[in-house]
Amino acid sequence: MNNAAKIRRKHFLIYPRFQLTLIIVNIVIMAGAFGVVALQTARMFGQLRQMGQDASLGKDHVYYQFLEMQSGVFQSHLFIALAVALVVSLSLTLLLSHRLAGPIVRLRSYFDDIALKGRPSGPLQFRSRDYFSDLPPVINQAINRLEHH
Repeated sequence: MNNAAKIRRKHFLIYPRFQLTLIIVNIVIMAGAFGVVALQTARMFGQLRQMGQDASLGKDHVYYQFLEMQSGVFQSHLFIALAVALVVSLSLTLLLSHRLAGPIVRLRSYFDDIALKGRPSGPLQFRSRDYFSDLPPVINQAINRLEHH
């Protein structure tokens, strides 16, 4: 892995185990949902073919050609929808997990610093868009109170 790839991976996957787990769960759920749609659609087209056979239509009848065309178009649109949904969903999952994992990583680093030095090297701060923005003031106040007692 080259340095640029390591930097990108490190930048986006700040807590890889957590973030990759969310991404994998997201992929499995989406694949399952799209799989159910594909299966049900295949069953529907099978029933439509059976209706043509029950109506004694010849194998070269335009009805079957129409069904095959519709089936192909639907499958290609479903595949495109899956690809777009995966890209959007994975991007959003990575972004949100980054904002969730960031505070956890900063908290761990902050308390590791306290464990090594006996006190923090400064107040705890999260990035402006991180979740759990209410924690740093509470933790900083608690640490200040402990230092002054």
